Amino acid sequence: MKTFIDGFAGMKKNLVFTGIIWLVLFVLAEAGVRLYDNLAGPESAAPEVTTNPEAIFEPHPFSAYVANPDNSNHNAQGYRADKNVFYRADENTINIVALGGSSTYGTRVYTHESYPFQLEEILRKSTRGDKKINVINAGLGGYATPNIISLLAGRVVHLQPAIVLLYTGFNDAWTRLMFSDFQTDYSHAQKVWEYPQLPFWRHSRLLDRIAEKLGHPAIKPHIHSVAWKSMSGDPGENFRRSSGQAFRRNLMTLIGIARTHGAIPVLITQATDFQNHPLPDNNAVWQKAMQEHTRIIREVSGNMAVDLIDIRGQMSDKPEYFMDVLHMSPGGNRKRAEIIADFLLQNDLLGKGVQAKSAADLGLVVEYMRLMRADIFVQRVLKYRIDELRKAGTKISRGQERSLLEAFSNPRNVVALYAPVYKNLSRETLQQVNRFFASELGQKSMALYAAGKQARKPVLSEAEKRRIQEFQASASWQEIQQQRPYINRDAAIISNNIVLQYIAGKFEPPY
Repeated sequence: MKTFIDGFAGMKKNLVFTGIIWLVLFVLAEAGVRLYDNLAGPESAAPEVTTNPEAIFEPHPFSAYVANPDNSNHNAQGYRADKNVFYRADENTINIVALGGSSTYGTRVYTHESYPFQLEEILRKSTRGDKKINVINAGLGGYATPNIISLLAGRVVHLQPAIVLLYTGFNDAWTRLMFSDFQTDYSHAQKVWEYPQLPFWRHSRLLDRIAEKLGHPAIKPHIHSVAWKSMSGDPGENFRRSSGQAFRRNLMTLIGIARTHGAIPVLITQATDFQNHPLPDNNAVWQKAMQEHTRIIREVSGNMAVDLIDIRGQMSDKPEYFMDVLHMSPGGNRKRAEIIADFLLQNDLLGKGVQAKSAADLGLVVEYMRLMRADIFVQRVLKYRIDELRKAGTKISRGQERSLLEAFSNPRNVVALYAPVYKNLSRETLQQVNRFFASELGQKSMALYAAGKQARKPVLSEAEKRRIQEFQASASWQEIQQQRPYINRDAAIISNNIVLQYIAGKFEPPY
C-alpha cells in the first residue's frame, strides 16, 4: 500500500512539474506571438474601413461609442489626427470642427486624404493672418445626428470652435430604412454597446493563430452588431412608417448648441453616387430618403438662416469622386475640401483676422521661378529621386539620368511642369520677393545658392548679411517659408512621377 501511495505521489509531482513546464512554454509562446504582432505592425496608419469596433471604437455612456485613442489613426483626444497633435481652445487659433459619419472620418482613405485634413491644408495655404487654422476631424463611422449631438455637447464645444461643419444625412436615413418600429430617439436602431461573447481561444493570440492555420479565421464583429440592433422589416415599408421630423429637430438642436457656444454652424448637403454604385434591391427607396433629407437640410438652413454648402448638387453621381455609394476617393475628398474652403473664404466666415490671399498670376510665378533658379532646384530634386529609386532597386542608366537632367536645364520644361507647386503664393508676396531677388543683393545671394561645391562663391559684406537677414524676417519671405514644406512635397511627387514615367518610356519632356 505504501508503495502504491508513494508511486501515486511521485506521479502527481511529475504531472504538476510537467504542467508547469507546459504553462511556461505557453506563456513564452503567447508573449512571442504578441511581440511579433507589435513588431510586424505597420509603421504608418493605413486606411481602415470604420467598422471594426475592437480597433477603431470604444464604448461611451452617452454617444454609444467614440473613437479609440489607441488607434494609430487617432490622437489622444479621439480625433482622427496624427498622434502628436493635441487640440485646445486658444485665442491665437481658429478651430473648425467637421462633424459627421464615416464620409467625414474618411473611410478607405489615409488620414491626410480625408476632407478635413485637406481642408486645413487648403485654408492654411490660401490665407494670411496671425491665427493658426485647425480643421478637427470629429467624424466617426455610423454616427447619426443623436450621436453627433452628444459628441458636440460633450467633447467639442470646450474647444471653442469658430465654425462647426455638419455633413450628415445618410446614417439618419439608414436608421429609417433598415429598422422597423421607428422611434424619434433612434432607440429602435441603436443599443447599448454589447460586444459579442468570443470562444475562449480567441482571447489568446497563440491559440487564435493556430485556429487560423486550421481553417478557422477570426471573424471580427462589425460595429453595427456591437452598437446597433439587428436590421428588420422591409426598407420601403420602414421608410413609409417613419418620419424625417426627428432628423429635422436634431439638425435644429445641433445648430442651437453651436450658436449657444459662439460657433458658426454650416450645413452641408451630403453627396452620393447611386447611379454608378447602386445599393442592391433598395436603390430607389434609398434615393428617395436622401432626397427627403436633402430637402430637410435646405429647409432648416433657410428657416434658421444657416449657411449652406451644396456638395450634393456639385458632386453627386460623378464616379471619379467616389469609391462606393457614399465614401469618396482621395480626389473626391480634395474636391469637397476645395468647395468648402471657397465658401468659407468668399463669405468671410473665418473672421477679420484672416484674409484670403490674392492669387499670383502666371507671369509673377514664372518670374519668381527664374529669379529663384528653379531649374537648379528641380535638377537637384530629380537627382535625389533617381538616387532613391536606385537604392530601392529600380534600374536607371547613367544615360537616362543625364538625358533627363539635361531636359530640365531648359527653363521652359521647368515652368511647364513645376509652376503649379507655387500656385498658393499670393500676388503681394511674389511682387515683394521678386523685387528683392531682382536687385543686385538678391542676385548675389542667389549666386551663393546656385554655386556648386567646387565653384567660387561670392563674398557678402557684414552690411549685406544684415540686409538679407532683414529681408528673411519680412512677412513676405516668412509666408513663403510657411509654404516651403508644401512646395517641396509637391515638387518631390512630380519629380518621382516624371522619373518613373521617363524610364518606362511614357514621358517626353514638352520642350
